Parts: sequence; C-alpha cells; structure tokens
Amino acid sequence: MLTGVTPLAAWAKCDKKPTKPDTLYQEVAGSQGAEVRDPTSHLVWQRCLVGKQWDAAAQQCTGAAKKMSWQAAMTLPPSAGQGVASRWRLPSYIELLTLVDLNCSGPAVNARWFGDSDASYLWSSSSYEQLADYAWGLKYARGEIIYDSKVEEFQARLVRFAD
Repeated sequence: MLTGVTPLAAWAKCDKKPTKPDTLYQEVAGSQGAEVRDPTSHLVWQRCLVGKQWDAAAQQCTGAAKKMSWQAAMTLPPSAGQGVASRWRLPSYIELLTLVDLNCSGPAVNARWFGDSDASYLWSSSSYEQLADYAWGLKYARGEIIYDSKVEEFQARLVRFAD
C-alpha cells in the first residue's frame, strides 16, 4: 500500500444496505479497470477524477484531481479521460445522480468503484436555469445536488455512453 493513501474502507460509511452494490458495476473490457460500466443507466464512467490516473497494479487512483471552473470543465477534450475511448464528456446532473447512494456517506457513492478520497464537489454539464452564471454540481460526500457560480473551481468525473 502507498504511504499517505487512506484505504477506502476507512472512510466510506454505509448505514444501511447500499443501493449501489459492487455487483451493479462492471469493469469495461480492455480498460484495465480505468472505466466502469453501469448496465442500468447504460453509462460508462471514468473511475478516477480528471487529473488522476488509474493504477491497475495498485487498484486505485493516483495523482491529484484537478479543480477547474465550469467553463474549463465543459471544454475538456473528448480524449481527456484515461481509457480506450475518446468520447468523454462532462455528465448532466441527472447522470451524476445515477452514481449517488444515499445509504452511504463520505462518499455517497460506491466507494469500491468511485472512491476518490479527495473528491469534494463535481461539476455537471447542466446550467442552473434561473441564474445563467450558475451550474449544477454534486457534493460528493453527501450525494447532494447543488448549484454554484460557474467561476468556482470544482472537480470533474467524465462519462460516455456505453457502446
């Protein structure tokens, strides 16, 4: 184990039976674990936040997640994600909600598959309809959808449609 890396089990907590169990997700063939398929939503997710890389040998994300404004997140190139595909994009807030497991916290997602211990707030591609300078995001620890100014710096997790 790497020094300074907190094991996921040490910080992820589920008070009840998880609604997004480990068996829900599947590793995408050929991705060496960097991509995760949700057969229910037909989405494929980057396992790591933008800026991090999947270390298949260590079975964890390494490096530092990038924080960026909403505009910077919206203009990430389709090849910004790690893995075999180049159709990556910022998810809508509805798509982000498919990751949320409200029976868990710290993070409120399946920690085995999406357990970046430094994840805080994630951008969605969805603008806030009532304020043009705001967009929707996800508060990772509690699974809450929030909105904030597009100039704030949040993290991003990329998604694409399954083949």
